Amino acid sequence: MGWYLLLLRGRSGRLREPAGVGQKQKLRLHRACTAVICTAIFLLLQVCITRYHPARASIMTVIAVCNQKGGSGKTTVAINLAGAFAEAGMAVLLLDMDPQGSALDWGSIQPALPPPFQVAEIDRSQLLRQARALRREYEVIVIDCPAKFTDSTSAAIRVADFVLVPVQPSPFDVWASDAVTGLVRTRQESTGGMPLAACVISRAINNTSLQRSIGSALEDYGLPVLRSGTTQRVAYATTAAQGKTVFEGRATVARREMESIRDEIKEMMHGAQSEA
Repeated sequence: MGWYLLLLRGRSGRLREPAGVGQKQKLRLHRACTAVICTAIFLLLQVCITRYHPARASIMTVIAVCNQKGGSGKTTVAINLAGAFAEAGMAVLLLDMDPQGSALDWGSIQPALPPPFQVAEIDRSQLLRQARALRREYEVIVIDCPAKFTDSTSAAIRVADFVLVPVQPSPFDVWASDAVTGLVRTRQESTGGMPLAACVISRAINNTSLQRSIGSALEDYGLPVLRSGTTQRVAYATTAAQGKTVFEGRATVARREMESIRDEIKEMMHGAQSEA
């Protein structure tokens, strides 16, 4: 296209017809130029849509599931959250950073029937080196962080777009969450508010005053509390023992709980992108 425009311009800079170019040749040149321009516009629009469309808020998202207290339901939430995003048709990777390796063990229970997403073990140095490459390969990466506060937890929060802190409805669990919520707030202060973060109440007993009071207490730690959460359900334990998520099989209350958590995270991500 560029050379054709040069042919059409004389020294004066005005457009002129090149000598020796017939009507058919000019028509072909015009068509070629039009095709190149249309292609360039189409590619530019694709880039803009891919970069700025609200639906992309959930794409290439790293979610770190963190809590230093054992028994918080951290691994259960991480596994089933990965299942929730996979159920939505996304390419999902579950990374196990916990030395106990519970998520990795879960993924190997049924070798002949692997889970609907990839499960891999990773350490701190590998995560920091490979985070960018993994983002290009997967739409959602869920990290099951160590049960204890370590450098691996700090690395996961560093690369995360969203930090989810599962907390059981007990005073001891709320007090134990102070360290990780403090680390998240410190990171947010140095990065202008990223990563996004929220607490989620896990393994709750419905309609109890304790559950409601714990939600209020968690808000004092400076992070929002999701409206959704998990409750004491046999489905979480039985599916885990089979190497499955609550999304494999018939619809259950547990499945709806994890869908609600997933959707609320996506809603927060979408809102953050809209404000940016």
